[in-house]
Amino acid sequence: MVDPLDELLESLIDETEGLDDTDIVDRPDEARETFQNLPTIDLSDAPLSQEDRGAQRRRVRDLQRLMAVFLKAGKTLRLYSESHRYFAGFTDEFMTRLQEQHEITESLTFEITPHAINWDGHVVFENPEQRENLAFKLYRDGVRLLQFRKGLTPEEVREFVTLVARETDAAKSGSKDLSVLFWEADFKFIHIAVAETFIEFTEEAQRVLEDLEDDLQDLQSKFAFGESESELTAQMFASDEAMFTAGKDGTFSTGLDEDYEPAAYTDFDDPWSEDLGHMVGLDEDAEEEETALPELPPDVSDENRMQAILEDLLGLEAPYASFEEVGVVLAEVVLRERDPDDFATLLRHLDEALSPLLATASIGPLNAILRRLSLLARSAVEQEDFSGELLEQFFVKLCSADRLDLLARAIDLDWNPQWAGEVFTFVSLQSPSSIDELLLFLGKLRSLEARRVVTDSLILLADKRAGPFLPGLSNPNWRLAADAVHALARIGDPTAIDQMLGLFARDEHSLRVEILQAVRPFQSPRIQDLMVAALRDDHPEVRLAALRYLAVYKIRDAVQPISAVMATREFAQRSFDERRGWFITLGSIAGGSAMTAFRRRAEPARGTAVASDDVHLALLGIRSIRTPEALDFLTKFDAQAQGDLRLLTRKLLQQRKGG
Repeated sequence: MVDPLDELLESLIDETEGLDDTDIVDRPDEARETFQNLPTIDLSDAPLSQEDRGAQRRRVRDLQRLMAVFLKAGKTLRLYSESHRYFAGFTDEFMTRLQEQHEITESLTFEITPHAINWDGHVVFENPEQRENLAFKLYRDGVRLLQFRKGLTPEEVREFVTLVARETDAAKSGSKDLSVLFWEADFKFIHIAVAETFIEFTEEAQRVLEDLEDDLQDLQSKFAFGESESELTAQMFASDEAMFTAGKDGTFSTGLDEDYEPAAYTDFDDPWSEDLGHMVGLDEDAEEEETALPELPPDVSDENRMQAILEDLLGLEAPYASFEEVGVVLAEVVLRERDPDDFATLLRHLDEALSPLLATASIGPLNAILRRLSLLARSAVEQEDFSGELLEQFFVKLCSADRLDLLARAIDLDWNPQWAGEVFTFVSLQSPSSIDELLLFLGKLRSLEARRVVTDSLILLADKRAGPFLPGLSNPNWRLAADAVHALARIGDPTAIDQMLGLFARDEHSLRVEILQAVRPFQSPRIQDLMVAALRDDHPEVRLAALRYLAVYKIRDAVQPISAVMATREFAQRSFDERRGWFITLGSIAGGSAMTAFRRRAEPARGTAVASDDVHLALLGIRSIRTPEALDFLTKFDAQAQGDLRLLTRKLLQQRKGG
């Protein structure tokens, strides 16, 4: 059997035959069009059905997440060793996602362009910044196609990630590019296609990169980086590990105990877990949080002088050295400066240089510098060094109200979920004495996601103490009250429950929902009564939050009020999603006693092909009943149903058996 990768490579060679490097460079549009017109693998001319298009969109999202995990593994390897658990966690996840793809097809082939990585014409990775761009590195070294085949081993995955992540180091030690390193690695299940004629890497570009490398070497020589710098970096990253941790699933952790939510709730069988999670504020299609490791910051230049570094922070020069490198330089200067007056002058100039970055919400560059300074400040305070107090004052000034106002405004105007890790890091690096100012900053944010990130970082900054958040419960700003409820729930302080319940009479429905979700790990007559009373609330989100609690704990006293609401004429006017919650909850609590009512609704449709809303709801209620009679009914109903109704019944039956 002919390898499709080889076919594409032959097509690429045929298309470029007769063209020299000058032709390609002078006519990039024609070159790009030529490459884009190459044949792809197993594509049909027939239009895709709606179901196929949906499956394709889901697969593209899965591949985008696959590439995101790969990038996190590579970034982790730059900070930690190959034996570190972070790197192992991300490579294991990357391997798992590849195996999921190989259940669909035997091989997975990506097309490499200068700024993006594509699959089947769809972009799964894109980054216009060339210096840290994975696609550009591969493209620059001639890689045009990258293929993963079924049978891939964890060892080969780790070797592949290590090779790509550390290709810069390999380049420094010799003249080998990525394509050469691939061939030397002799991967069994990872293949590449190389097209040298398409490498648009001019002599001028090579000269610029060589100059850049010389500048960075001069920077290291100027500040005498050697063993002390390595020890400093090791100290930074060791402290970082204690402060921030990345879970195996790639999400960013606040450092809170993993069991902050009591097992009394999490161990219950949740009858809503199969299809109702999105009804209480969860988005089924939400992307996984890209917050395990903050993105690498933008570039700035350096002329090997302290004044030039400060100018670079203001964006006055061309980009050469990264903010990470500037942060290392500043940390080295701080460590060596022993004169209090000069030290204070240095921090004053640095504060002035950082102000524009803070005002424009350039939090990534700020974090690159502040991470090291924050760790040095904490170390100096513990050792009672004079620099500790000065660094503490520097961070307190950074969190002045006027500055945080500007930051809040910038975040509200252009919040991006990719900021989550950076915002979390920024707040966590501040002085604990600035918590009050940061809480006011929190109350000015409108994005729920942004507020959750800041709240979690404040929990860490407050060392998981409930005290700083208790005043927020009585704050007239309902957002601050909701954030205080969220924080106290995460901390797990049972003494605050009475105060939380006292807020339920407030007008904002989002606050009421937050309260119901916060107290759901606990059981008491007062909480149960509140949940039953919430069934009559004016807002559907509040009613659904109460229904979920009642279903999880199977509160029998709720059967009568639930049945009474469902019997009203007004109930039929509610949305399908809300009615679904009521039917599932009633079936879960009432069990077999609700079977007769549900059967009466479903029976008229037996043997037909149309799934009306009434029939759909009745079948959902039956599915939530955990009795042999309910399972037998669904089985027989499925055998007689047709068309759409049979598809629905088959899905519910599979969920029922899986439960």
